[in-house]
Amino acid sequence: MHETFKVEFWTGGLCQLSSSTLQVVSPFTLRYLITFASEAYAAQRRGTPGPNIGKGVGLVIAITVMQMLQSLGTSHFIYRGMMIGGQSRGALIAAIFDKAMRLSGRAKAGGRPIDDGNAQRDVDDAKDAAMAKEGFVKRFLEKKLSPGGGPQKSDDIAQGISGDGVGWGNGRIVNLMSTDTYRVDQSFTMFHLLWTGPFAMIITLILLLINITYSALAGFALLLISTPLLTKAIKSLFVRRKGINKVTDQRVSLTQEILQAVRFVKYFGWESSFLARIGDIRKREIRSIQFLLAIRNAINAVS
Repeated sequence: MHETFKVEFWTGGLCQLSSSTLQVVSPFTLRYLITFASEAYAAQRRGTPGPNIGKGVGLVIAITVMQMLQSLGTSHFIYRGMMIGGQSRGALIAAIFDKAMRLSGRAKAGGRPIDDGNAQRDVDDAKDAAMAKEGFVKRFLEKKLSPGGGPQKSDDIAQGISGDGVGWGNGRIVNLMSTDTYRVDQSFTMFHLLWTGPFAMIITLILLLINITYSALAGFALLLISTPLLTKAIKSLFVRRKGINKVTDQRVSLTQEILQAVRFVKYFGWESSFLARIGDIRKREIRSIQFLLAIRNAINAVS
């Protein structure tokens, strides 16, 4: 992102940093305005000269300007994040589509050629052992009858095929182009919160120490203690999201297969059967999503 969208990327980060800083400093400045109003009221009741009115006007103008700059920084941060996310999503979709048009049959089936050195050495050792078991007469006859060395094997058969067995079907590719790229788009919108958040926390802690002294450390300690629990909960979200992605791939793949063979489905009257299968997969997906959202809402409520 730094190399591709350098100006827009870091401009959005600086806007978010200034917005977070102003969001923390504005209440601290409001404290002085309240103090000024209290002193002016007390002086009026006592009949003594009050503080200079220019101080109060300056504080009001400063708070107004800070609120305007905070709103402007937040708006530009979100705008530039959405622009970068949209451009990144478009580039990723184009790259995925280009790669999908050039996928081999092995890749679609979930296999790949063994290119690891140890695996290839094991294959060569197995060949040597097989050759050693053959008799001299048999090898001599094969060489005479087949001067070319006998039937030639293709590279795939000679090397073997290994893989995860899942493959890259149409449903998985469509899910990758739609759901995963959307998550990339959304992540860039709030990416700068990862490094601007700690700055805002440090400034907040300093201001709290100035105002309420060491009592602020109790809340900060609670935040540090709850961080491991929050990290564990977020990891569980990632694990469940991977499981949901597999269910979504199944649903999309089955739907595409039904649409591609809709003539046979209508001819044999399989509509109810396929609808039941899709409904079962969709129910599992919805239950998983509901549980995922429940965990996410609980995290948001606690944090």
